[in-house]
Amino acid sequence: MAALLLLGAAVHAGATQESDAGGVHVAVTPGRIDARGPFWEFAVSFHSRGPVLRDDLMCIASLVVDGAVEAPVGWEEMAPREAHHRAGVLRFLAAPWTPRQIELRLRRDGESEARLFRWDMSGWFALQLPTRFALAAAPAAAGQCATNPEDLP
Repeated sequence: MAALLLLGAAVHAGATQESDAGGVHVAVTPGRIDARGPFWEFAVSFHSRGPVLRDDLMCIASLVVDGAVEAPVGWEEMAPREAHHRAGVLRFLAAPWTPRQIELRLRRDGESEARLFRWDMSGWFALQLPTRFALAAAPAAAGQCATNPEDLP
């Protein structure tokens, strides 16, 4: 939630989803999800009660849009990177249609299952995150990531 306050995102009830496993709490809030925009954005925050956070969001994240798996195109760290706290905006290219359902998958090293965050898009309205963030460079080749999003279950 701290990331959302930092980002100044407008949030409607039920948008933020959270996951607690292995001593790491993850909160995800969809931001701009609109077929008219170039990107879909998600505010992501991590809080660890033990393990040091070394996740490369460009490598561990994927987005499933009506069954199609997409890799992220940007990660913007929004707070100074700390060993036990991280927050930022994760970006994906927008689909040219309004999806029925989206699912963000985070496959963290050392965790047996991907963390899944799903939203039914029926009646969805776009939330607006600020647009001032520059895109982080995407991995130049799929081989730079230990996990290929298409290999995720």
